Amino acid sequence: MSKIKSALGYLAAGLAVPLVLAALIGMEGWMRMIADTGVRISPWITGGAAALSLPHDGYQTRIHTPVFMGLLWETRDGFVQVDWTPKENAPAEIDEEIDYDNDGTADFRIRWDTRSGDVALTPYSDEVLYLEGKYELDESWSVRVRIKNPRG
Repeated sequence: MSKIKSALGYLAAGLAVPLVLAALIGMEGWMRMIADTGVRISPWITGGAAALSLPHDGYQTRIHTPVFMGLLWETRDGFVQVDWTPKENAPAEIDEEIDYDNDGTADFRIRWDTRSGDVALTPYSDEVLYLEGKYELDESWSVRVRIKNPRG
């Protein structure tokens, strides 16, 4: 009985190898087919669409749309992502007030010494909860700020 189990195990492994190789070789084609279906990467990964770009001398501040997306419905709180790009032109000490809802009033202030990694968030609104994270990405310095959902 154990020889039959071993033979079946080796047979399954032998059949799986060509399938894995075919999947890896055809990966580009698979990715193109998936992209053609309209499937998009979740805003929880990308930070949402860029809603506003503020030009500065050699770099820009990009404010993304707030993300409250849940599996079935919106969540009670979400985040807003802010990028400074390109990071090689951004100042070593970022100090900027952010109006993420574009109502003409700053919602919070970010102070970030990118050399030491020290980040300070100063909320100006009750909807701003806390600094969720700071990120050094390939092309930008980015923060995510946790915010309350105004719709509930």
